[in-house]
Amino acid sequence: MQVTSQFHGDEIQVAVTGMVNTDTSPQLRHVMDGLWTQAVKTVQLDLSDVTYLSSAGVSLLLETRQRVQRQQGRLLIPRASPHVREVLQTCRLADLLLT
Repeated sequence: MQVTSQFHGDEIQVAVTGMVNTDTSPQLRHVMDGLWTQAVKTVQLDLSDVTYLSSAGVSLLLETRQRVQRQQGRLLIPRASPHVREVLQTCRLADLLLT
């Protein structure tokens, strides 16, 4: 899994490539924790290059959404791979997480 990020004012854009599973989700959580600041109001996740999303990855997305909302911010997932969309639709989370 690879993660790249860019700050734009009070927004951070994070692009994830590869598999988000039990083995890699701690790495993504660590990266997200390192990027998070009180000044961030919007987190945009680009998941268009995610080839696999496990339940651990889904849990991480929900935790990230809760964390951002506690800070009065927004989590946006404007781009998601077909696999990610399918997983989130199956879990009935597409309407909650995808923008």
